[in-house]
Amino acid sequence: MPIERKSFTGTEIRAGLMVFISGVLLLGFIAAILKYRPVNGEKFFYVSMTDIAGLDRSADVRFGGMVVGRVSKIVPNPKNRAQMLVTAKVSEGTPVNMASRAYIGQIGLTAEKHLEITTGGSEAPLLKSGDSLESAPPLGMFGDLTGLTASVQDLIADVQVLLGVSDGKGNRLTDANNTRTVAEIFANLDRVMADLRVT
Repeated sequence: MPIERKSFTGTEIRAGLMVFISGVLLLGFIAAILKYRPVNGEKFFYVSMTDIAGLDRSADVRFGGMVVGRVSKIVPNPKNRAQMLVTAKVSEGTPVNMASRAYIGQIGLTAEKHLEITTGGSEAPLLKSGDSLESAPPLGMFGDLTGLTASVQDLIADVQVLLGVSDGKGNRLTDANNTRTVAEIFANLDRVMADLRVT
C-alpha cells in the first residue's frame, strides 16, 4: 500500500515558520542575557590587584575606552595571598603592550565597573597571550581628577573677577578688607528684591 504524502496548508506552514523564528529569537535573547559574543580569536592577560573594588566576572574589558573583551576569572593570587588575580580575555587584534596598565574604571554613577587597559606606548613591544599586565591605581569613578581640579580653580578665578577681587590674571584689584563675601552679596540682593516687592 503506497504511503500517502501529506500536503501542508498555508496556515500550517506559517505556524511552523512562527515557531522557528520564535526559537531563533529566544536563543538570541538568552545569548544577549549571558553576554555571549562569538569568538574569532582571543588572547588573555593576567592582572594582579590588591583590591578589585566591585569588579565582577564577565565585566567588560576596555582598551582605551573601547570594549574589547570580558573578565573571565577572578581568583586569589596563588603567588601572593594579599592580591587578587584577574584574567582578562580580549580580541586577538587588541594591541596591548608593555607600557599598557590596567585599572578598574566606571563610566558613570550607575554603570557597572569594568577593567580598563590603557593604550600604552606606540613603540612599546606587544605583550603575548598569557603575559601579566601591570596594574595602575584607579583614577576615580569618572577618570582623572586633575581636570576637575583645574575646572574648579578656573571657576574660583571667574567668581573673583565678578566680585571685583581679581582681574583674572592673578592681580588683586581691591584690598582683602574691602571685599564682600558671597553671602553679603546674596543678602544685598535679597534686600533689593524685598524693596521691589514692597513697591
